[in-house]
Amino acid sequence: TVDLTRTITGPLRASVMLNGSIADYSSLSSASTFQQVIGSDLNQAEGSVTGALVLDLRDNEYDTRKGFLAEVGGQFGLSDASYTRWYGIACGWMPATKTTVVAARIFVANLTGTPTLLAQQVLPGWESPYAVLGSEESHRAIPYGRFTGTGLLGTNFEVRQGIITKGEYGALGGVLFLDAGRSFENDFKLTFDDWTVGGGGGLVSTVTDYARFAQ
Repeated sequence: TVDLTRTITGPLRASVMLNGSIADYSSLSSASTFQQVIGSDLNQAEGSVTGALVLDLRDNEYDTRKGFLAEVGGQFGLSDASYTRWYGIACGWMPATKTTVVAARIFVANLTGTPTLLAQQVLPGWESPYAVLGSEESHRAIPYGRFTGTGLLGTNFEVRQGIITKGEYGALGGVLFLDAGRSFENDFKLTFDDWTVGGGGGLVSTVTDYARFAQ
């Protein structure tokens, strides 16, 4: 992936990302949905270009406690056939106490044309792509790629409690989360019907490497 980001004014940026990928899939069971719909294996290569507008109002990038980050973008991809995608992602953070942060994210996307299977499993993002729908990146209560499709709608909510905080060097804490969302297959619409909801908790760590030089 190659990313070019330029500041337009203040916290508003424009980004252009070029991406190329090769994905190989194989069926693990003759009774699987993959085997029944696609076959025993699938090999796909693709290239894509994504343009996005990004609004970054975070207090910092590595251990955000307060702020807002939003992006809207469009993608064009080409494999054996072509596809297009529009998407939007918005994240917010708010400190509840000195060591507690409440955070939320919403994301929405829709594909048209003939998208690859990888395009249905990964949502482009300015800082990093998201695996959807399922995994620690999109829905922590279900496994990676549990729900795929041409459309996507979801949200994440979490409360993080700091246990050990070392400022710019990193932190260790606990998190409680509630994630929800659903995928669509050529019938995207804004709805709360048929969402998969799940929650849980765990430990979270943030590690930042800094090299300090004294003159």
